[in-house]
Amino acid sequence: MEREYERVATLVEGTLTHNLSRQGEDDLRARFREGDQEYKDLMDLFVETARGALGEILAVD
Repeated sequence: MEREYERVATLVEGTLTHNLSRQGEDDLRARFREGDQEYKDLMDLFVETARGALGEILAVD
């Protein structure tokens, strides 16, 4: 999933970058990096939460 996300993100960034002015490109890259980091943080939180939930389930059995 991570590899596919990176591939799509690269394609989207490249397409949008091609169509924007330099200032717009810089703004877009900054917003994209922020969104990318937010996505990664949420995935980390999801995995941590899922591991905790599975740990509780396995501890009960």
